[in-house]
Amino acid sequence: MPVPSGPDPIDELVAQLAESRRLLRSVIDQVPAMIGYWNRDLLNVLANEAYVEWFGKSPDEILGIHIREVLGEELFELNLPYMQAALRGGAQHFDRTIVDASGQTRYSQADYVPDVDAAGRVIGFFVLVSDVTARTKAEMALVPLLAELEHRAMTDPLTGLANRQELGRRSEVALADLDRHEPGTRFVGLLALDLDGFTSVNDRLGHDSGDELLIVVGRRLAGAVRGADVVARVGGDEFAILVPDLADALDAQRLADRLLPLLQQPIRLGPDEGDLVRIGASIGVVVAAAGTPDLALRSLLREADRRMYLAKNAEVAP
Repeated sequence: MPVPSGPDPIDELVAQLAESRRLLRSVIDQVPAMIGYWNRDLLNVLANEAYVEWFGKSPDEILGIHIREVLGEELFELNLPYMQAALRGGAQHFDRTIVDASGQTRYSQADYVPDVDAAGRVIGFFVLVSDVTARTKAEMALVPLLAELEHRAMTDPLTGLANRQELGRRSEVALADLDRHEPGTRFVGLLALDLDGFTSVNDRLGHDSGDELLIVVGRRLAGAVRGADVVARVGGDEFAILVPDLADALDAQRLADRLLPLLQQPIRLGPDEGDLVRIGASIGVVVAAAGTPDLALRSLLREADRRMYLAKNAEVAP
């Protein structure tokens, strides 16, 4: 009796394997990223079509060649430490700027993932390189905007001086620095300053002239202090000056003594600088010493304000 003929199991298995390889190739070629596999000798075992776009080499051209020939000498040397780390068993993730086959600069994120066999040996590593150029360029375009927003967040918009928030931040740093010094060896000064006669200028010449006056005062104050000092506008015609890292507690008062005659100098205002005005100022000075417990800007400002108003009242007393 004849034996029924049917599909050869071996042929079926070969066909299934061929289809599986076709599907695998189709999948990795459709992924919008470079996918590859490199053995311990850094010879290629697998690569997808993305390598054509990035390095101008097809998967067939890459197969069996050293990764140095694909990347080029410079990029190979940059990436070699990550390859070596992957072959030691550590997954690697890093950013890299690459000039592709067309000469275009691309920003990428790369992953090297170790391939470990059943015996626990690393026999190669998988490569996944994603193109993040669009995202990186968008982030770079945001940098100036973020810098501008940060600047606005810490700056008084009229005078360009620090605002109250920035004064607070810088004060925290200065006061924390006192803790690193021996008690009584370093000091932080805080000056609270209120203009005398500002309201009358505002009422007589208008708000534009008042704003101009505040700008001039801000420039004078900023020009009279050290680079490490912080001049801030904290209210309408109120200013504060943080004077950190003083070796002599009297230096804060000396600064106040220099500022008073500076602010009393006449100022020309108006479109043609035709209005000559004179103002004064009242200044309160407080000094915090290293070793003083529970230092805080709020308490220092409160005390400086109290001393400033004492000075103002003393000026108008008969």
